[in-house]
Amino acid sequence: RFLGSNANGALGSCFGPSRRLLAMGVLSSRCCIVDDESALDVMEENLESGDSSPSKKKVTFNLQPISSFYIVNSRTDAWEDDMDNLEDAEEFDPKHHGKMRLGYTFNDLNRSATSMFEAAEPLGEGGEVAHPSVDRVLTLDEEKKQKVEALLKQAGHAVDAMYDVLHAEELLANVEDMLGPGDEWNVILRSDLFGRFSRKLDYFTEVGRACSDSNGKWFLAFQDPGKKQTIHGRLNPRDKTKLTFKVCAHIPTSLANVVAVANEVQFLPNWNTLVVNTPEVIGRRTAHYMVLNYQMSILSGMQKLDVLNEIRRFSDVRGGFMAEYIQSVDQAHPSYRPPAAGYKRPETKLKNIWVACGPNHTVLIQIGELKLPFSMTQWLASSVGGLAGRFIMAALVKNSLQSASPTSMWAESIKSDKLGLYEYNRRCSASDASVGRANVADPSPNAPELDLKSLFPPRLIKQMEPMPE
Repeated sequence: RFLGSNANGALGSCFGPSRRLLAMGVLSSRCCIVDDESALDVMEENLESGDSSPSKKKVTFNLQPISSFYIVNSRTDAWEDDMDNLEDAEEFDPKHHGKMRLGYTFNDLNRSATSMFEAAEPLGEGGEVAHPSVDRVLTLDEEKKQKVEALLKQAGHAVDAMYDVLHAEELLANVEDMLGPGDEWNVILRSDLFGRFSRKLDYFTEVGRACSDSNGKWFLAFQDPGKKQTIHGRLNPRDKTKLTFKVCAHIPTSLANVVAVANEVQFLPNWNTLVVNTPEVIGRRTAHYMVLNYQMSILSGMQKLDVLNEIRRFSDVRGGFMAEYIQSVDQAHPSYRPPAAGYKRPETKLKNIWVACGPNHTVLIQIGELKLPFSMTQWLASSVGGLAGRFIMAALVKNSLQSASPTSMWAESIKSDKLGLYEYNRRCSASDASVGRANVADPSPNAPELDLKSLFPPRLIKQMEPMPE
């Protein structure tokens, strides 16, 4: 949809169904600067009258890059299907369109605009990702410059298109090794690409920090007879609507089998009886990113919840585990939708670690924060925890074991692996770190505890902050 500028040059944004586009109105006439390097589909609108309903006519502009930006200008009362609406930035005459003020340079505009919905939805396939130009790095020879350019392009695709942040970390660490400390690496550290990467990496480190934290007083809400699945809770003494819970579950099957049960959301109502309809993925989905919406009915229908979560995943092949950062979508998010009639929207924040312990054992550690639409007592929290343990956790364990069967409902999805997630899971299970944890699968009470802090060693990139200029 296109939300271009009004007569006063207001800020607008444009999000395609499969790629993110950002537009900023800067003139009294209809003009927008668009940061994207692929074709832009624009629905014709009467912007001057404020009518937001698009007409049936669809106009496509095949944009040409101008320093990684494009200027699309309509000088008539309607969008015209010709290249006259594209003007070179250097030939753009502000006097022709009235007074204008551009308070940002191109880089400042890119940084300020993309920061708003940067993680909302990855770019579509084929969308090029801007990366810092190594032409500024004058000391590089041509061969090294080409290698650095190639690595940066791959890193940009990993960060923005695939949300494969840890793969991007490996690529950027290679760039750091090639450039060494100094001005060349500082150029990369100050780039918008590195800023986006660093911000997304923070979600990963926050998962490790939260799951490794053993502070606080917890009450036991659920424990299975074998003491291999537990749920602990902690209430906020100042706000009874806030509940923190900690889950630990040993599941005697491979990481891919366990993740498939949670990842193949079309089967969620089949094994989680609290879910009342088929979940819907909103927008683009990759192995490491999706926005998921579904409804739940708990406490015999006394509470009906509409869940809308943004799921970020991180496959750490070196450490042999997958991390997840799951958070409720707020109203500013482009994938936001209001809760279904009769349902309430909980504010959710989940941090999960799915740890491979050899080829046939997985441990799930989850720290969850809930802000519920009602007050919670310890008794009620224990009751909800018991329900979660009996219905959700027990079902997750049971169905994870069933997913290993070649006739299970998940078998074809695991085999086809359309997004490539299960190949990551297999590599995690086969890693040296995973094999070294195989003794955690020992069913006896003497089995060693899982050392979560060891999963998050120092990052591959040595210098994460630029040196002062």
